[in-house]
Amino acid sequence: MTDKEKGFTLLELMIVLVVMAFISGGVAIVVSSSSSAEKRLDAAGNKLFSQMNFALDEALMQRRLIGLRVDSNEGQSSYSWHAYENTRWQPLSEPLTEQILAVDMSVEVSVDDELLEALLEDSLNNLGEEELIPPAILFYPNSDISDFELALVIKDDAEEQYRFRIYIDDMGQLTNSVAESNIANSAQ
Repeated sequence: MTDKEKGFTLLELMIVLVVMAFISGGVAIVVSSSSSAEKRLDAAGNKLFSQMNFALDEALMQRRLIGLRVDSNEGQSSYSWHAYENTRWQPLSEPLTEQILAVDMSVEVSVDDELLEALLEDSLNNLGEEELIPPAILFYPNSDISDFELALVIKDDAEEQYRFRIYIDDMGQLTNSVAESNIANSAQ
C-alpha cells in the first residue's frame, strides 16, 4: 500500500461534515416550523394552566379572592392576576404577573358566576373612581373556581386554527386539553 491509499484527507472529512451539517440543519428547520404554532400554543396553555393551579392554591392558603382578568386591545391579548383587597382589585406580582400573548394568539372566555356578575355591576356603578373591571375568572378561598371555559386560539401559516382549552369539568375540577385542530375536530 502506498501513502495515497491509506485513507481520507482532513480536507475531505471536513467537507463531508459540513455537507452533513447543512442537511441535518435543513431537516430540523422543516420539522420544527411545521408544528411551531401548535408547540407555542401548547407552551402558553400549559403555563396558564400551571398559573391557575397556583392561583387556586394561593387563594386557599392566603384566604383571599384571586381573579384572572383577560384583556384584548387592538388585536393583542393578555391576562393578569388580581386579588380582592380592601374592596378593590389589586394587581398581583411574581409569579402571577401579567402575560402578553403573541400577536397571532387570542383568548376566548365563557363564564357563569353570580358573584362575578355582582362585582361587575358594582364596578360599572363606580367607573368614576377608576375601578378596574373585575377579573373574568375567580378563585375562591374555599377552593372553588368560577364555572368557566377558556380557550387560547392560534392560527398557523396554513390558516389552520388550534385551540388549547382550560375548563371546569363535571366534577368541578380544573382541567385542560392539549392543542386541538379545528380541521381535525370538524372531521369527527
